[in-house]
Amino acid sequence: MAPPTTEESDIPVLPVSTEISYLSEGAANIVYRISVPLSTPPPSEIEEFRDGTPPPSEIEVFENGGDLRIFDKKLLRLRKNLPTTLPCSLSQQNWERLLVPLFHADNLVKQTLVDLRPSNIISRLNSELRTWEQQPHPNRPSKRHGTYLAPDPYGLLVVDMTPSPTTQLLEFKPKWLLQSPSAPPKSIRCRQCARHAQLTSLSPSNPPPPTFCPLDLIHSPSRAVPFITSDPVLAAHLTKWLQPSPLLTQLRDAQKAMDPFGALGDEATGEKFCLAMTLRDCTVFLRLKGGEGEVEARLGDLDLKSAEKVGYWREVERGLVDGGWYEGTEKAGRKGDVLCAVGRGIK
Repeated sequence: MAPPTTEESDIPVLPVSTEISYLSEGAANIVYRISVPLSTPPPSEIEEFRDGTPPPSEIEVFENGGDLRIFDKKLLRLRKNLPTTLPCSLSQQNWERLLVPLFHADNLVKQTLVDLRPSNIISRLNSELRTWEQQPHPNRPSKRHGTYLAPDPYGLLVVDMTPSPTTQLLEFKPKWLLQSPSAPPKSIRCRQCARHAQLTSLSPSNPPPPTFCPLDLIHSPSRAVPFITSDPVLAAHLTKWLQPSPLLTQLRDAQKAMDPFGALGDEATGEKFCLAMTLRDCTVFLRLKGGEGEVEARLGDLDLKSAEKVGYWREVERGLVDGGWYEGTEKAGRKGDVLCAVGRGIK
């Protein structure tokens, strides 16, 4: 296991008394809400604190001497026990080394390591996941059954971007914000639209839901917005934020810089390519505060992709190229698709 990026003594310890509840999950991680109860010191201790000195109940500390307020407005993200997930200590090291330098701190969902060992929480949560397979949990999809949490000594505390009574949240994956470098010259679909058309053909009875062309986020926002929200107020704020969005432009440029040659090139094996694929699968979180239109924009889901997936990415790209999905010449699909921005002349 890779060592943590910070001193052991600086890593907060998840208190044993922490209340944890399932929130959501993706292919690689499960996210939990956490609540750390504050204990109240005996009255004799409170009486000793006077004249503006806060009593211990207001400056609670956790086991290794840190401030319990570090857990406020945080979620706990735990990795699944899969060959393609990395130890949290290494994920955090990669995030600090590779992702943080690319964006302003205010545009990232901040994350920090948390020590799980004293709480023995992984074993307890895995037992809960197994129980839910017999008595299904209303929020855990059945397709996620059979995957459990890794026995990792660390988890990640991430800023809670979920909505509150005074905020609203929009989230979406911008995916590939420019054409794949491996795409044929006569393409009429971008990489994401080509993949969507392929998956629709492969599963006609259960196709993926309709979605926007990622290139429209930058070039034609009004086309993309209806796929993200049907709320007219949120749609207006989102459209304004997208015209233009410096953050998405920065994300697009970073995708290009990290992968100028494409998945079929010889260079598609190293860390930079894995970073490019990470940037192509991140999530944009937009939190709107009150009715004033103030937007807080952050990028999340930025765990560096594993090099174990390079073979899979090559296989997908080869299938899109050879199958005619970029050029609209696939046998099973609708030839001449112009819904994609590329088919409308946007490169």
